Amino acid sequence: MKENLPSQLPWQFYQQILEKIPEAVIVFDENQVIRYWNPRAEAIFGVSNDDALGQAVFSLLAPAAESSATQAKVCEEAEEACSQVFHSSQLRRHDGKGTKIYVNSSTTSIAIESLQWTAAFFLDVTVERNQTRRLARAAATDPLSGLLNRRGFQDQLEQHLSGKLTLAIVDADNFKKLNDTYGHEAGDNGIQFIAGILRGCFPDALCLARLGGDEFGVVTRTASAQETEIAFEQFILQVSNGAVGDARTPLKLTVSVGVAISNVEGTSARELLTTADRALYAAKEAGRNQLKANVINV
Repeated sequence: MKENLPSQLPWQFYQQILEKIPEAVIVFDENQVIRYWNPRAEAIFGVSNDDALGQAVFSLLAPAAESSATQAKVCEEAEEACSQVFHSSQLRRHDGKGTKIYVNSSTTSIAIESLQWTAAFFLDVTVERNQTRRLARAAATDPLSGLLNRRGFQDQLEQHLSGKLTLAIVDADNFKKLNDTYGHEAGDNGIQFIAGILRGCFPDALCLARLGGDEFGVVTRTASAQETEIAFEQFILQVSNGAVGDARTPLKLTVSVGVAISNVEGTSARELLTTADRALYAAKEAGRNQLKANVINV
């Protein structure tokens, strides 16, 4: 087989390979001027071959999050620019179809007749990355309520622990009786009813979650104790004034709420949850359909 190949394959042979491979291939010279730009590069970056050739490579392949001032500084030092741009996972598109793409990249440098050439190879992984994100969101979302599940709640809570947080635990009163009396469909409607009111009452919450069963979690940035109590009292009132089901068979629900208000930055998740649990227990002991709040000052 090897004997049947010519010793020198024509350039057209290599060009056809470069134009058909799934990676974007970009070749630029030692002055960082683009000299080759294959069809896949056109598709990935939204720049035609005619528009790309002769352009400075870093003017087209800039990190999506970089400012123009930072890009200018990057372009001043070629070696550092190669490192920063080609190892960035987010690069800009230039045709308006998307603000950024995600790529895996590699480069190789070749010296030919005392000139230094660099070939860069890019594989668009935007679809795969977005699919991974969708799967991650699905894994952290409660399918019935559309809120985060317990796993998602814990992850979000951990991400915000450095600030001053307020954590509330909401429990539907006598929910088992609702399920036993009217069936699980009514129970499901009740969960969705509470979730909808939570979204409306706390649109700026850091985290809204269904922790399991008839229990919900709310995390917000700490405001004054008075403002917090007013917000949750309005939520309790909306639940009790509303009705689950259709107009012919409206079902009433109430909720008990325990709130931990931390005025201290960096309060642990454990302390916030324990404090809110105690407040919830006090609300139930006091007759349900009400709020109890505990403040963490030290």
